[in-house]
Amino acid sequence: MKKPRIYVLRSPNQSENHTIGRFIVLSYKGKLLFDSYSLERGGGGNVRMLNRTLAGTYPIVYEYSEKFDMFLWEIKKTQHRSEMKVHSANFWEQLNGCTSIGEKLSDIDGDGYLDVTSSVKTLKKLHKVLKPYEKETLKITFIDDELS
Repeated sequence: MKKPRIYVLRSPNQSENHTIGRFIVLSYKGKLLFDSYSLERGGGGNVRMLNRTLAGTYPIVYEYSEKFDMFLWEIKKTQHRSEMKVHSANFWEQLNGCTSIGEKLSDIDGDGYLDVTSSVKTLKKLHKVLKPYEKETLKITFIDDELS
């Protein structure tokens, strides 16, 4: 089975607290299968529980998470940590190095930082798109670039 590719294209306009980007899934032929906003912690130091991971390509697998009591896509072999999850979260404070996805950007809590909306709903859409690949190891690439 030919596998899709997953990309997180990060905005250069990030803060020390958070990073906004686009989370994109393309078919092996380059057809857009999924597109949402992404939210990560700020800083590129890749400090466990504090920063986002470094730009690069990593394996991603579908596994059960005891912490969230559900199956999630988990990013493996990131520097200085065993894994990172793609899970629902609307605010950067809810993330400890993981990535969340959402439908739109909005300053929901009025703290001056953009948040992602409809994170649970958006995560369900991602799971539906990637359902045929739940037993596969896919690749996810984080790119530090401008939003397009």
